[in-house]
Amino acid sequence: MTLIRTSFTVVYKKIVDPLNASATNAILYELRLRARIVVLCFERVNEVREFVLLLADNGMLTNEYVYIFPDTRSAGTRHHSTGQVPKPNDGRDVEYNQIFGLTFTISDERWDPSPESVLNLNKFSDEVLRRVKLPPFNCTECNEEKASVQARLLYDAIYLYAMALNKSLQENPNGYRNGTLIKENANAEFIGMTGSVVIKNGRRQPSFYVTRKSRDGHPITCAIIAISGINAVYTPKYKNEATLWWRSGGVRPLSTPVCGFTGTECPAGWASTYLAFIIATGIVLLMLFIAAGVYVVFLLRSRAKERARQRRIWQIPFSSLRQPQIKKSGLHSPCYSGSEPTMTSASQKQDSLLEQAFSSIDYTLYYHTSGPLIAKKHNVLLNLEQKDFVEMSQMRELIHDNINRFIGLCTDGPIYMSLWRYCKRGSLKVGQFYSVIGKGMITMDAFFVCCLMKDIIAGIDAIQHSFLQQHGRLTSKCCLIDDRWQIKISDFGLRSIRIAEKRSKHDLLWVAPEVIRDEDPIGTVEGDIYSFAIICSEIITQRSAWDIDNRSESLEELLYMIKRGGSVPLRPTLATEITDLDPALLHLVRDCWSENPAERPNAETIKNLLRSMNGGAKTNLMDHVFTMLEQYAGTLEREVQERTKELVEEKKKSDVLLARMLPPQVAQKLRMGQTVEPESFESVTIFFSDVVSFTKLAARCTPLQVVNLLNDLYTTFDAVIDEHDVETIGDGYLCVSGLPHRNGNIHGREIASMAITLIDQLKEFCVPHLPDERVNVRIGIHTGACVAGVVGLTMPRYCLFGDTVNTASRMESTGKRIRLISIVDANICGETGRIQISADTNQLLLTNTLTEFHTEKRGEIIVKEESLLTENLNDSLCVQGKGVMETFWLTADTNTHLDGLRALTSDESTC
Repeated sequence: MTLIRTSFTVVYKKIVDPLNASATNAILYELRLRARIVVLCFERVNEVREFVLLLADNGMLTNEYVYIFPDTRSAGTRHHSTGQVPKPNDGRDVEYNQIFGLTFTISDERWDPSPESVLNLNKFSDEVLRRVKLPPFNCTECNEEKASVQARLLYDAIYLYAMALNKSLQENPNGYRNGTLIKENANAEFIGMTGSVVIKNGRRQPSFYVTRKSRDGHPITCAIIAISGINAVYTPKYKNEATLWWRSGGVRPLSTPVCGFTGTECPAGWASTYLAFIIATGIVLLMLFIAAGVYVVFLLRSRAKERARQRRIWQIPFSSLRQPQIKKSGLHSPCYSGSEPTMTSASQKQDSLLEQAFSSIDYTLYYHTSGPLIAKKHNVLLNLEQKDFVEMSQMRELIHDNINRFIGLCTDGPIYMSLWRYCKRGSLKVGQFYSVIGKGMITMDAFFVCCLMKDIIAGIDAIQHSFLQQHGRLTSKCCLIDDRWQIKISDFGLRSIRIAEKRSKHDLLWVAPEVIRDEDPIGTVEGDIYSFAIICSEIITQRSAWDIDNRSESLEELLYMIKRGGSVPLRPTLATEITDLDPALLHLVRDCWSENPAERPNAETIKNLLRSMNGGAKTNLMDHVFTMLEQYAGTLEREVQERTKELVEEKKKSDVLLARMLPPQVAQKLRMGQTVEPESFESVTIFFSDVVSFTKLAARCTPLQVVNLLNDLYTTFDAVIDEHDVETIGDGYLCVSGLPHRNGNIHGREIASMAITLIDQLKEFCVPHLPDERVNVRIGIHTGACVAGVVGLTMPRYCLFGDTVNTASRMESTGKRIRLISIVDANICGETGRIQISADTNQLLLTNTLTEFHTEKRGEIIVKEESLLTENLNDSLCVQGKGVMETFWLTADTNTHLDGLRALTSDESTC
């Protein structure tokens, strides 16, 4: 329902009276130049046919025109628009009937063509004609066939008045004369003889019906226009507007023709307007077509080449393979297309180990543009056929988590080689796997074993469900382990090569007995299950197949026993150190190597059993291995901490030992890697000591007693030296004060005090196993200048250089020993040496510590050029390499007393 809005313009209006051909043709000419929608109103019915035929004569009955006939039946006109027009015998009915496909009729009365409606109208018309002849009308000239339309209008008016009067009388018995009341009660709706009657405010709300003839000639109602005051509501009665324009092919005619009303306003022709564009477009389309053709041809050829390449993609040229290069360090590094990528030493070492493991009679390691590859050598020569090409193409497309990727076949090398994807951790037989197990980094537990077995059987099951149907040559060498600790089955397929290639005796250890007996080069599905069981025995026992390395039988004897079979066939032992292994797993392995192939479970059954044994655990092997490695790392960390503590303790000991061998400040510089430059000292005091007659004493002792004696003696010496803050240098007892830290003039006092204390300690020192023996020493002290420095790299020694050192040594070697004899009253026994000092030392002691030490002049010693030292009667001594020297005995300091001792000087001199 749509509210009608007036949006049309009346461009031509003309009254035709009388209707003659010349005047009408002139009008139609003007009309043709101005409009295509024409509204026609005729008072006489016979004029319709005449006008329509004039339209036909002027060519105005085409699809460009639309004619609208207002049919006000309430005015008493006949139904001319529906074809009820007199038909004279002029032979132009066909031309006349053309108007009905172009005509719409707007009527104020609904045309109902139903038989019931027509019957009711006919009855009403007959009844009107009958009664009009009766009193009070008494019409004698009413001989019409049909009653006038006004009769129906009059009928509806009287009926409306009766309804309003009845309603007024019901409200007011005297209301029949009340016009206002009757008018108010006249607002009603009913179906009368003129159709639907709607009265509002004393006025009828008319409805106009738009009708036309259908294709088959029946009138149809197209729309209803309801008038409400000054508004009109348009209600269409069609579902598809195209059905209204059946004459023009379902297309609504244009209000203005394309070429205008005069026919001179036609737009330029499509071809002329777009000729250049058409030509250019045609050329472009032609070029595109040619380019598309070339592209299609190129694409088809490329696809054909790609298909050919894919069919030959398994062919790997030998020239594209590179062997690992061996460097001077002995490590192998990969070589890709002549270049060597940088690798860490750890990865190089690992690749070296794997290359050594795989480089054997059967395998070798190569590097290809796609990465590292493992090459399986096939010592056969044969002509490959198309079926082999197809098989290898299918093998390249065989992808599974537990199947190693087949790369291709190298046929132009020294021998045929099948190339497989490199797996970082080697195989179950060689490589990093068992090296890690052997080092104790990973503990083989039940979960580990179960995961390995699940991976192997999953790969076998995938192969058996592929076009290959069986592996046929399954061994532990075929079970490769990638960096995710996942097993991938390798060395499958290549049927023609397998047939021509003879199995090695060692590989027969994994072959089922029936396959060995039949000498089947291809193998069977049941044989793969048997091979699976042998591999499982290797995993469980962590030994080689059949423990061949420790068996007493030779390989040939073992193969004969396997081939022989019997009621109790020979099988590997399943002794294992894995404590948490499920016994059902061992039973499963034994079922898999059953002598009867029919009794062996299939791969799917084994997978289900292993899944149930694993308890449905979702943890994969890689996570399990990482967990064990973390535990191992924790153990190593604790061991490292313990070893670090031990190292720290040992370092402390070595520092103490180094400090005893070298002055602390010198040792500190050497620890820091600094160079110790030689240094000159103007005045130091040097102490030399020697055990007298030690050789004779040692001859009376066992080696162990000698060691204990020296240890006790030197411990005593060390205790004394530590108390007097002097430095010890060398392996004998050479002590020096005044270096490397200069201490002014107190170095003489320090050495003298130390020497006296040392003599006092020896009085109480006894030889444990020789109670009557006492240890006697000679001590020499000299003061002078010297040079000190570190000598040596491997065993650095802090050495003193200069005449002062030699003189101090002569003071020791030319000294006398004193035999101290016990005095019974004093209960003191033993013997001790004397301390000989040079004149320089004596001068230093008397000058700086006059009241602290007692010295006794010994006399002069003569230094000769010979190597002998003699003592003169006047106590003059001959010292090698020196002139006459005056020496002194250091007897004691002011706090030391030798009461009760008697010194006996020996006549013999020592040198």
